[in-house]
Amino acid sequence: MRTLIIISDNTSRRVYKLDDTDSNNILELAMVYGRGESGEVIFLEDDDHEIAKCYWDCQYRKYRKC
Repeated sequence: MRTLIIISDNTSRRVYKLDDTDSNNILELAMVYGRGESGEVIFLEDDDHEIAKCYWDCQYRKYRKC
């Protein structure tokens, strides 16, 4: 099962269980589930294995790290 974890400035942690998607496009998922604020970090996991992560920079651009 895929899990999307969104951490915002170390004060908020939200976890979404994604039963209905096989998508690896973390940027698209981040835009749907995230708030798009500076400091937001998003992790995509599948059965507790990290698939990808991305974050917003101070210019509000989304970056992806694999």
